[in-house]
Amino acid sequence: MTTTFATPHTTETFTGKVFDLRDPGPASICIEDIAHHLSLICRFTGAVRTHLSVAQHSIWVCQSELARNPTDFTAAALALLHDAHEAYIGDWSRPLMEAYPELKPIRKRIIAKLDAAICEAFNLPNEFEWVKASDNAALLAEAATLLPSMGEGWGGLDGGVRRGRAYPPVPELGPRQAERMFLEWWKWVDGWRKRCNPVQKKCNPVSKSRNGGPFLIGIGHAKRHGKDSVARFMIDEFRRREFTAERVSFADKLKDICYTAYQWGGLQPKEYYEIPGNEHEREVILPAIGKTPRQIWIEVGNKLREVHPETWIRAALSDNSAADFIIIPDTRYPNEAASIRESGGFLVKVHRAGLPEANDAADCALADFTGWDAVIANDSTLDELAAESRRLCGNILGALSPGRQSMRRSTS
Repeated sequence: MTTTFATPHTTETFTGKVFDLRDPGPASICIEDIAHHLSLICRFTGAVRTHLSVAQHSIWVCQSELARNPTDFTAAALALLHDAHEAYIGDWSRPLMEAYPELKPIRKRIIAKLDAAICEAFNLPNEFEWVKASDNAALLAEAATLLPSMGEGWGGLDGGVRRGRAYPPVPELGPRQAERMFLEWWKWVDGWRKRCNPVQKKCNPVSKSRNGGPFLIGIGHAKRHGKDSVARFMIDEFRRREFTAERVSFADKLKDICYTAYQWGGLQPKEYYEIPGNEHEREVILPAIGKTPRQIWIEVGNKLREVHPETWIRAALSDNSAADFIIIPDTRYPNEAASIRESGGFLVKVHRAGLPEANDAADCALADFTGWDAVIANDSTLDELAAESRRLCGNILGALSPGRQSMRRSTS
């Protein structure tokens, strides 16, 4: 195909489009061009030990944003496209901007025009500042693992690279693999964004818990059965129905404490283990400690339960949330189930047949528990699991008429 350039300030794209840098239009923007161009642009102007494309960096930022908020697919889409303008103008490095500050307003004006066109093309809010923290975190990790200096002396970004911190290794992806993965992530994120269309408007719930706070939904109880997926689907569904819903974990503060105590031994922040593809690292032994992250969390958690049996319950539910529903996907112990039940909440068991029998205390504590209000059999496709989760939300809302305060089944 032959492309005709009408003016000196137009450029040709990978798919053969004519892109006007002075007047970029949404019609001249497509995800295929962005993925291909970014996969061939190297970070840090090429001064890295292995090739790291802007496409791969964008995927990492997207994964980090999903780890921070697994149900905000709009933020995830913005994260994947936060450097999309570089597909058309290249990567203007931060040191270049600091060396020639007169370039900053020019670059800012160009990027503002490109970002506006990109957001219009993909029907996204022009709010890339939402993902700045994840962008900076990825930058620091990349510098620490790929630059000859290992990021020493980098400051001003979330405290800079911390001496002695064990940053996760950056996998080496070639341009073609990075391009393919970028397109796969976009298809997944954009598909969920369009399907869920989360409503941000605050609504009054049909019913609160007995203590006037959010209605609690506990999901249990063993690992690898699909608890987090059900929680994500339920949050999406409640938001689609114009309620506010949040995910709270009994283990969140435990994992924060463990990270503070054991980061010297290679333990990562909890968000790292929630990034798609990193889940298996919860079961990998840390050589400096001789235990897996999961073993560390369980042992520390049990020790502090000896101080007070409701340590983690009180810690998780101490924050005053204005949400209508709080989903707790790690309900593992009898006293945790009891606290949800006493609040007038709802208990859901997710079960996947064929998995090895649980062998640690966290997975076994509720093995004989019979007080579940609903059981979801995770024995089909992910789409069916999502549909079952949505049906359960409808059942809960239907039962929570203004006169009812609990979904608990009658035990009489």
